[in-house]
Amino acid sequence: MYKLKKEVKPLIFDEKPIATQLKFSGIIINVRQDVVTLNNDSMTTYREVVEHPGGVCIAAVTDEDKFLLVEQFRYAQKQTTLEFVAGKKELNEDQEITALRELEEETGYVAQNIEFIGEVYPSPAYLDEKISLYFAKDLIKTKQNLDHGEFLRVVELSLDDILHRIVANEIKDLKTIALAYEMQRRLLNGKI
Repeated sequence: MYKLKKEVKPLIFDEKPIATQLKFSGIIINVRQDVVTLNNDSMTTYREVVEHPGGVCIAAVTDEDKFLLVEQFRYAQKQTTLEFVAGKKELNEDQEITALRELEEETGYVAQNIEFIGEVYPSPAYLDEKISLYFAKDLIKTKQNLDHGEFLRVVELSLDDILHRIVANEIKDLKTIALAYEMQRRLLNGKI
């Protein structure tokens, strides 16, 4: 664990919602606009929030020390991306169950050992999504079971290859980048 030389106390700001209006209700996301108070109720302003149920991202390593990634077209970016396995949490689903389910659905592997790493916020200014990061190993091959309309290709890469692709700006997905650097840190500390 990293330790700061000097303890830094976080700034405490509080914004309290006083009104909420749903602007869009979708299949995966909702968008709302809140009126909030600032500076001990002395001012008000608007906040727009994209509501998302949350998701997971899994760095799964094979017995041959290759990590499983998926290559798929991402419509919002209008390009094919290379990412660690990831997926959306279902309503009231435990995040570890989501991670195990997504790993098997997308890659056809079941993890016998899975470890929670932490959470990341993809874009906290307007998105309430939290992505839970996992490390999975001791994989057993089963059968891929993709969702309807999901098309992807499983790619096995060494950690060095993943890191080189990040530096070359070929891997741009932030959850994958964060998890890859955590895997590098663990490898350097003998934890993989």
